[in-house]
Amino acid sequence: FASILRLKNLLMFLFSLSFFSSSPCRLIWVLFATFTMLHLFANYRAVSVVCMETLNQARFRLVVQDFLTHGQVPGVKAINKREPVFLGIRPDRVSIELGCRLSKVVFSVGDLEHSQSHDTEPARHLMRLVLSDGLTHGKIYVALSPSATTRDVLLCSLQAEMLVWLLTQPAPLDNVEIHGKLGQLSSMLWEGFRRGPLSAEECSHAVKHAEICARAYLPSLVSGLEHVGWVTNRVQFNIDEWRSVWDFSGLDTEKDV
Repeated sequence: FASILRLKNLLMFLFSLSFFSSSPCRLIWVLFATFTMLHLFANYRAVSVVCMETLNQARFRLVVQDFLTHGQVPGVKAINKREPVFLGIRPDRVSIELGCRLSKVVFSVGDLEHSQSHDTEPARHLMRLVLSDGLTHGKIYVALSPSATTRDVLLCSLQAEMLVWLLTQPAPLDNVEIHGKLGQLSSMLWEGFRRGPLSAEECSHAVKHAEICARAYLPSLVSGLEHVGWVTNRVQFNIDEWRSVWDFSGLDTEKDV
């Protein structure tokens, strides 16, 4: 089949060559621009109709925004229709870097101890929030451990997307009772912003509070995703390859001879 297509293209090229050789140069460029635009439009339409059941960063952000706003998980087709085809044209005000170096999250052993949660299970991700212009611009760094699973990636991504959603709201959440701990975190961020730029300690406290909220919301979010047809055992997030080890229990130095 591919050979037939090549033969067809060759015949069309030979035919058009004899036609264009006697045509003015302006006509050739007009036809080239016309066919190029038609080709780009056809590819755009082809990409737009693709319906993906796996989550990437853009689709997951839309899902989390709807989940936090309306309390429901949107379906696969609804999110795919809303996903922007041209990514990166308008940069995010608060961007997320998954799988970054540990040095972007902590600067000392004290920072590392302060970043770890007090859960019995060892943390599989560490997060740091950096705000550069009030609550409007910033970056969220997430370091992952080698043992991080897809569930852990969903957890830290939900935690980061919660912070992004709160930081990009035009005002604090109105009803704290409905939003619960998430409303408390929103009030805390805006109260700190009214006093001035948030300090590193306040950002660290916001990250910990967001992790508590993410752990509370994650089971219902994953259940809702699976119910409407999303695939949750793998993701297509833009994760860097850095993996970091933080273990205070020590290393086993014994060797079998």
